[in-house]
Amino acid sequence: AVLCVLSAEQLQFHFSLFKDGTHRLDGSMEELTAHDYRKRPHAVGGPARPVAAGPPMIRLTRSAEGAGLRFEFHRYFTDSKRPNMDGVTFEGELHLYIASMRVLWLQQWIAGAFEYLDNSILAKVVRGVGDLSIARVWVPPNRFRPMRLKFSIAEPTILLPRNVHALADETLLAEHSLHVHLKSVAGESILKRRLMPGCKELGELLCDEMTIKFEQLHVSSQLPPYNRSRPLPFHDADKPLGLTLLVIKSVERPHDLVPQMAIDASLGERGVIIDGTIAQAELLWRIWRENISRPGRTAANALGVWGMLARPDKVKGICVDAGPLRARILDPSTRATLATLRANRLVFSADETQTEVNLTFAMPGLAFDLHEEEGEYAGLPMPVLLGDFDFLMQAREQFPLGCTYPLYVSRWFDAGGKTL
Repeated sequence: AVLCVLSAEQLQFHFSLFKDGTHRLDGSMEELTAHDYRKRPHAVGGPARPVAAGPPMIRLTRSAEGAGLRFEFHRYFTDSKRPNMDGVTFEGELHLYIASMRVLWLQQWIAGAFEYLDNSILAKVVRGVGDLSIARVWVPPNRFRPMRLKFSIAEPTILLPRNVHALADETLLAEHSLHVHLKSVAGESILKRRLMPGCKELGELLCDEMTIKFEQLHVSSQLPPYNRSRPLPFHDADKPLGLTLLVIKSVERPHDLVPQMAIDASLGERGVIIDGTIAQAELLWRIWRENISRPGRTAANALGVWGMLARPDKVKGICVDAGPLRARILDPSTRATLATLRANRLVFSADETQTEVNLTFAMPGLAFDLHEEEGEYAGLPMPVLLGDFDFLMQAREQFPLGCTYPLYVSRWFDAGGKTL
């Protein structure tokens, strides 16, 4: 059975091998598309029917500046050529330049793709732990030799579909997706010593730290009756959102409890400002419920998208911290405010192992106002939740014996010191 099809046009590369075993690889690719064929649009046990490829999950296209993808890889050190210093340094560098890219963010597909790439032999070779011939004597066994990565993506587009059924064709995809357009995405990794989350007693450890910046992030939708020529934005066009990701991979791991990966997301001092209609708010909820969350991933799995994913064996942590939050529900015709949700901060954190996940979600200073459209109090806010309402949710999910679905779930809520 065909699982995934990659189509590339005009692939070119130049390989240079040097006497000391180091090498250099340069190349380009005019266009690239990746189609996922693993969806099963028929009932279990029923006859299989031919299915169209549908929109590609990833598409790179040529721009006026040149090829859709250009890459450069340099390997600086081998067993016969070691660095003239103590400790660990980058063994090689990979530079990626992408002119234009569109990605369909179906969470089950993205999670499956990262799981495959993370556990593939290619990833192990890149880290220096997949050598099949000679042991790397100059690197301690509890470290991998990281590869320096630098990439730049010009004007990418990310589509978050409502669910797997929105991938049938381009029309459904456009109408039932969140459209995220950016000016650029750039990332670069460095080696540095720093404190790892939850392991401050160990002092500074050597880490591979990558900073990824998403510039001028514009979010919109194309729900009917709006079409592609009239996308409905979620914020003012002159006030795009900003996002910075800090991805930390531990190189030194004195023991197994040291997180192998930590992700810190920041939305800047301006925080999050979102304006949308009731239909747009429902679309956001549907995307969360039917795509991002576990029920959505389970539904996609039932349709054959990557099948059942195993629990990751990594110890990792995720932290999201945003400044002020303001979300407004607007009338689609008059753009008058119907309701407003405000909070001083938005904090989310997740600590994950193979057998347990601990989640924390907090919104201090939460306030919710309704607005009258007509009558004596038209346009005035009517507080439903006052601004001193501090919302906190903590959850613990346990996956004993390698279960892929939590067998034990506990949740705790707090509101301004009062347990709900």
